[in-house]
Amino acid sequence: LGFNMYFKVGSGENIKFCFADVIGDAKYDYNVLSNNSVASFTYKNELIDNVYEKVLTYPQDEIFAVTIPGQKKSQIGLVSKSRKQITLLEEYGQITKSFPLAGTTKFSISKLFVDGSNAVVTGYDNYVYVYRL
Repeated sequence: LGFNMYFKVGSGENIKFCFADVIGDAKYDYNVLSNNSVASFTYKNELIDNVYEKVLTYPQDEIFAVTIPGQKKSQIGLVSKSRKQITLLEEYGQITKSFPLAGTTKFSISKLFVDGSNAVVTGYDNYVYVYRL
């Protein structure tokens, strides 16, 4: 048993998908990547509504949910392998301050420092990079 859904995003090619609550309404949202376009869709009044579509300068290769310590909702993480950059998107597709950063893998955000500040942990080729936010 299954169903089909169609989300118009960018060129509609090289589609990647991430199911996570990025709006903060406790419902999971449909987050879709197509080359350099990323969009988020959510249920609103029993219909699927486009929350945003953001066109980035360069193609992205991966989309995934990033949990931020102390926040109920997730944010969207992106990886551009050709640019060797990672990007974090906020609720309505705004690029988070300090991003993009150098990186070639998916990343996580944790409280690693004694002062309680958040750190981004990612890979860059054969290295592990840690950035203080």
